[in-house]
Amino acid sequence: MYNYQKLVRVSSGFILLIFIVYILILFYLYTQDKNEPSLYIGIVLTLFFGQPMKSMYEFLFDNFVNFEEDVPKNFLRLKRTMKYFIDLISMALMTLVLLLFSYNHLIVIAILVFMVGFCSLNYWSHKI
Repeated sequence: MYNYQKLVRVSSGFILLIFIVYILILFYLYTQDKNEPSLYIGIVLTLFFGQPMKSMYEFLFDNFVNFEEDVPKNFLRLKRTMKYFIDLISMALMTLVLLLFSYNHLIVIAILVFMVGFCSLNYWSHKI
């Protein structure tokens, strides 16, 4: 049938690639002039944050699993967990990008309150 450990390795490799890409993006943004954002920043933010990353993982998952057969529940659970991690990583790193370009402490506090509140709500929604 399917090899669950192989899918876990593919998913872990995908998360590792996301971290590498985001670290390189943050390094690029940190070395640029913060007063003059370039066109590349907009392109990078639209391509590598949020929904495009989930679509890329969907593509990997669909190539691994044949939907003509019944998909095991633990595979679907892993898919849902991976989408959650992709969203969480994207939001955290998007927050870092906003903090990198913001000099206003109120915006920084508002972003941090939102992130802590969002993570708390997500944790409590799974506990109920």
